[in-house]
Amino acid sequence: MVEYWNGAASDDFALTQALEHARLPIVFCAECLAATLHPWTGKSLVEFTNRQILITRIYSGKRWAMGAAAHVSYCITLIYAAYVVFASFAAGEPWMQLALITLVIPLLAAMKGALRTVGVDELMPQWRGPLTKWNWVWMTLAPVVPFLFSWNFICSLLSKKIRWRGIRYELVSPAVTHVLKP
Repeated sequence: MVEYWNGAASDDFALTQALEHARLPIVFCAECLAATLHPWTGKSLVEFTNRQILITRIYSGKRWAMGAAAHVSYCITLIYAAYVVFASFAAGEPWMQLALITLVIPLLAAMKGALRTVGVDELMPQWRGPLTKWNWVWMTLAPVVPFLFSWNFICSLLSKKIRWRGIRYELVSPAVTHVLKP
């Protein structure tokens, strides 16, 4: 493990790489879930998600590509569907059925958010109280998260630099991370 962690910016992905190279399984342990009650701002959220997606691109190109394909295709599909609904409406053609079908896409995303909430409540009953006031976020924002992630994927193509706890880094490769001057 020490050689995988040497020069790494992500201890999690370094461990993942070590396990994959050793052909050992990665096992989900519910006990490892950690509630994070962080006072997020829009800026800090975008910085965090940009950092996570770039780290994924550097450490696991295949996972990054699959995530990019999923999120970008979601956004393109939803934008195109909205365009078709609007064009049908503007042309005086039937549009209500198209609008209802289009709404199924974000509705399924919201349902996935609700299932996540139920899952976390089951796995972390000690956090049920503090997290309950945020349950609405998982359902309400789930349909728009792919747009944020698509932005993160685009940003990860444009730069290999991140800021983490006030320090700037350049992620050259999984084993090479440069600390940049402020």
